[in-house]
Amino acid sequence: MPEKIIMPQGGQDVKEGRVLRWHKAEGDPIKKDEVICEVETEKAVFEVESPIDGVLLKIVVPEGKIATVFSTIAFVGQAGESVDQDDVETGSQEKKKETAGIDMAALKKKAAAKRMAKKEKVKASGRARKLADQKGVDISEVKGTGP
Repeated sequence: MPEKIIMPQGGQDVKEGRVLRWHKAEGDPIKKDEVICEVETEKAVFEVESPIDGVLLKIVVPEGKIATVFSTIAFVGQAGESVDQDDVETGSQEKKKETAGIDMAALKKKAAAKRMAKKEKVKASGRARKLADQKGVDISEVKGTGP
């Protein structure tokens, strides 16, 4: 079964990346941990390595194109193995399928309410709370140094 090569995240807030260069072409043999391509995110440039020995079966995202983080950018497998066209089409839309039918706004609202309930129990100044919110720190997890 072909192995998916995914777009790496490369940073906590990174949502997408661009394939800069493919080091291998479709049909080229590949060794495990060999660099297949280079991708660029807003934070850095990464080398993507093959998880298995085999052949680069299909390039889903060509050079210069942008893909969402954790979406499939290529497939690696054994020589003669084929990639199902449905896998190629859904590979670029995996992220959308994962959240389809889920009310993300309600989940985020519920999580925020839980965080606020925790924060209300913590004694902290308004300035400390604001800084914690800006930095994305859960203030209830921070140990105080004073009264």
